[in-house]
Amino acid sequence: MLEEIQQSIAAELERYKALFRDALHSDNELLSAALSHLTRKLGKMMRPTLVILCAREGGRVTDEVLHAAAGLEMLHTASLVHDDVVDESMMRRGQRSVNALFDNKAAVLVGDFITSMALSQVALTRHLDIVDRMAHLGQMLADGELLQLNITHSSAFSEQAYYDVIARKTAVLFETCAFAGATLGGADADTVQRLQRFAHLVGLCFQMRDDIFDFDENLNVGKPKGNDLQEGKLTLPVIYALNTQPSEDHYRHLALRVRALEASRLEIQELVDFTIQSGGIAYAEGEMQRLAEEARTFLRDLRDPAIAHALDCSPSTTSSRERRSQPPIGKSQPRNMKTILILNGPNLNLLGRREPDVYGARSFDDYLQELRAQYPDVQIDYFQSNHEGALIDKLHEVGFSAEGIVLNAGAYTHTSVALHDAIRAITAPVIEVHISNVHQREPFRHQSFISAACRGVICGFGLDSYRLAVEALVNSEK
Repeated sequence: MLEEIQQSIAAELERYKALFRDALHSDNELLSAALSHLTRKLGKMMRPTLVILCAREGGRVTDEVLHAAAGLEMLHTASLVHDDVVDESMMRRGQRSVNALFDNKAAVLVGDFITSMALSQVALTRHLDIVDRMAHLGQMLADGELLQLNITHSSAFSEQAYYDVIARKTAVLFETCAFAGATLGGADADTVQRLQRFAHLVGLCFQMRDDIFDFDENLNVGKPKGNDLQEGKLTLPVIYALNTQPSEDHYRHLALRVRALEASRLEIQELVDFTIQSGGIAYAEGEMQRLAEEARTFLRDLRDPAIAHALDCSPSTTSSRERRSQPPIGKSQPRNMKTILILNGPNLNLLGRREPDVYGARSFDDYLQELRAQYPDVQIDYFQSNHEGALIDKLHEVGFSAEGIVLNAGAYTHTSVALHDAIRAITAPVIEVHISNVHQREPFRHQSFISAACRGVICGFGLDSYRLAVEALVNSEK
């Protein structure tokens, strides 16, 4: 649906993308690498699309409109870079976050640079009201993040507090996009006001839609499923479930453990199941649909019926109806076989060519074929990389769909804090294996930091460690 809408403004979007990428550049090597990483995926471009459509309703899409769209998207991007540092998030838009790729210090400075470029772009509109609204937007985004942090220390589960957060973190950005586009496009004051109100409600719907998708393992929305709960965020579906089942003290205590980042993966899954069974998903969808219907009332009597139709068909106002056929976590479509991933880290592509007394004469490929033959009803996938980042990316890619992961992190990598955090962030159980007698020769390698995040650890059985791990996962419930 969004692609169809964007086809009608394809020329303007191409100009916008060129402007956005050209503006975000630097001669600094580290900064250039970070900016290239961020601009590799521009997302769905919903906010620039909203700016351009509202400008079209006003009657013109000028260079100033595109500068405003770029500036607003840059400020949003900078806020996400900073948010990922605060939330310690490893993924953003289906790829590694800046703080995961570099470090927190670099990420903060990258976010600061993008913020400054956002101000430069908005200044090019030469419209004081747009600059003023941009400053207000920056304040509201920071206020929303601080409000969200404050809620993590609360024992209350308030819907109003949830709406206050998403109004400041998401809806205000959509509202500012509509104001900038309509104002610079030449719309009258009444139209600007109506488009702002429409965009505010659409922004609420957009965030609620994203929160609902967090419970759905069948949708690819660029973030790990269950990510909100992993980060201690209780969204509307959970809040509703807790407030409609006030006698369920066990789940309220569990929710507080989630907020405090003390809950295990199994406890988080238990809270997910409780939320679904208590009607939390259905309630949030109903509230989203109610707001979407209210938003549509502000599209009446727009000058351009085509623009009104395009805005009415935005994903945030249609997603509730479109996704009802999607099964939620815990109720996915039945599979014919389990999927288990064997994940090998640095130097483990050399299995069979070193320490033959441990590995035997077989290559690992030969062993993998034998293992698959022993488990014909299990899909055993395999991935090996010498790079920690690639291992983390693979964990995020399959960690919410596979029934289990067998991980041999390899020398040194098993002490990785980032790998430990990636394991904690997924729902698939992970069994760590150590197969080489090198652990007897180098005792420090017993100190595997990632073991604490795994379901279990198998040591000292050579290549048979993999079979034992697969056997354990096959015979366990996810």
